Amino acid sequence: MTAARADGNRVGARPNPMVVLAQRTFGLGGLETSLQLIAAVAGPIVLALVCWGRLPGLLTAAAILVPTPVALATLALRGRRRWPAQEVAALFDDSLHREWLADGIEKIPRNPAEAGTWLAAHPDGTVATYLRANVLLVSGSLEEARAAIAQLPVTSARDRRIRTGLELAANAYQGLPIDTTAANAVLRADPDLPPAQIAVRLAYNSAVASIDRGGDGLAELAAARSQIGLLSSVVRRRVALLRFRFALISALVGAWVLVSLVVALSTSSGVVWF
Repeated sequence: MTAARADGNRVGARPNPMVVLAQRTFGLGGLETSLQLIAAVAGPIVLALVCWGRLPGLLTAAAILVPTPVALATLALRGRRRWPAQEVAALFDDSLHREWLADGIEKIPRNPAEAGTWLAAHPDGTVATYLRANVLLVSGSLEEARAAIAQLPVTSARDRRIRTGLELAANAYQGLPIDTTAANAVLRADPDLPPAQIAVRLAYNSAVASIDRGGDGLAELAAARSQIGLLSSVVRRRVALLRFRFALISALVGAWVLVSLVVALSTSSGVVWF
């Protein structure tokens, strides 16, 4: 159980497989993401410059608002093979978030800078030790994180699940081989986890191990999709926003550009448009 460090680097030579899995599942990071973000922002602006004054008002508005979001949404639809894996990964993240909420924290920091700020605001003893161990991993304080993990109890099934999950995460951060045997055994023996949750977490572990061996990871996640049933509306909405984030960004940029042009025109001409 851990939050992924945003830069994705291990202390060793290879990338952290947990971060690679998050990036691969949702298309985060890399050249493709950068190009889509550039297109989302630049597309409506370029179309506005090309069309303004050359087309009637409604056609200009349509040219600014429609083509780039539609193109980016089409690209998102072409990635449908990743959708089952995305839904399993989203449910995994949601289950962790709910557990953190129950223990008094709304969000685990996602990069070293956020982690440093969080640790300064939450000294040892002020939050659950496993949460602090998570953040120490994100911050890169691996020795301190290992020490915190070693203090975790193993009394209950939940205790054992949390500790073995963090040990697995620490290995991922340190560049050690990924062996999910202990973590999987604890998951299967946890009477408090519903079968769907067990399936999701086993699939996540399998995906991380696959990436560590040079595999894809997506097939291992997708294999659990049939076992989790209908997703909650919150998870469905979160997945949809991630899938179509660039189309939504482009639509917002287009709306901003159009409103800015209309306001500029009304101001310069003295015409009141609103």
